[in-house]
Amino acid sequence: MSKRSRRGTGTMRQRADGRWEGRYWQLGPHGEWRRSSVQGRNKADVERQLRAAIVGRDAGAVTAPTGKLTTGEYLRDFLVAVEPTVRGRTFDSYSGIVRTHLLPRLARVPLAKLGPLDVQRLDSELLAAGASPKTVRNVHSLLFSALDRAMRFRLIASNPAALVQPPRLAHREMTALTLAEARTVLEAAESDDLAALWRLAIAAGLRQGELCGLRWPDIDLDAGAVSVAAALEQRTGRKPVGAETKTTRSRRTVPLDAATVDALRQHRAGAITAALEVGLGYDTNGWVFRRTRGEGPLTMSIVWKAWRKLALRAGVRLVRFHDLRHTTATVMLAHGIDVRTVADVLGHADVSTTLRTYVHSTEGATRHAAQAMRDALG
Repeated sequence: MSKRSRRGTGTMRQRADGRWEGRYWQLGPHGEWRRSSVQGRNKADVERQLRAAIVGRDAGAVTAPTGKLTTGEYLRDFLVAVEPTVRGRTFDSYSGIVRTHLLPRLARVPLAKLGPLDVQRLDSELLAAGASPKTVRNVHSLLFSALDRAMRFRLIASNPAALVQPPRLAHREMTALTLAEARTVLEAAESDDLAALWRLAIAAGLRQGELCGLRWPDIDLDAGAVSVAAALEQRTGRKPVGAETKTTRSRRTVPLDAATVDALRQHRAGAITAALEVGLGYDTNGWVFRRTRGEGPLTMSIVWKAWRKLALRAGVRLVRFHDLRHTTATVMLAHGIDVRTVADVLGHADVSTTLRTYVHSTEGATRHAAQAMRDALG
């Protein structure tokens, strides 16, 4: 039968038991045509049901096979399909959300019957259980993406998560070390085995994963520059590996000041000496910041513990490691570096990200601009 004849107006017949049946062709979830039907005792009612089903079919509404596909079954299939398309740590996060938050609450709900009230109940239960608004938004966002895929595959007619507003996030003030604190940290770090890492974190604004993922070929000591092309990826039960950065803007070349270059030279020389003293070779193409024993890179948990010790020794506030990056940006902006350049150094995908994050730090520049216009115009 041709595709055209399959997409007809349907047929009516009376069954042997006296009931009426309206039969029509329906497009299935994998693009195949399958016969569906509606039934009832009254011929006029069945005719109305048949017309409604055909209108829905032509509008793109396709039900799951036999209508028995559960949300849990679909979410497991979604994970299998999405794994090759995302980074390893992203997939681990997706799997954790599905396993911990979605399956316990939605697994048995038929996908075709999942509605906005189910999604709203999910968000409310998570908040009541103590989950943060950010966690709930992450869960909501993943469910939205999964259901959006189901809608594109014509398993559901609409996305119920699109009709539910996730909880709002409270505004979190950006935290950074003061210039005086940053200087104190670098002074305290001069005798530290990771002095070069602390300088790269504060002077160059590299992310923690980018620092841990650095290899010596990424650093040109003669030119005084570091090429950021990868970040350390840590997945449960697997060895850490270098993975490509998330965005094109994250892949960048950052110039280094003379003090940071000198710290890197000393770090390399010290690491080579230490390796030779214990009878180990040193891979000059390997990780810049590696574990004391073995060739593996420093993990982010090790770096965080080292940062806590350094902050305590320096007598400065214990801020998040990521806040050292905020320190880089605020110091640059305070010294008149334009926002576009700061965004390039930090690897922001868009300069608007820099402006939103560091709006308070740019107030001095805007006041200076206003004064300049007053001087120019009189």
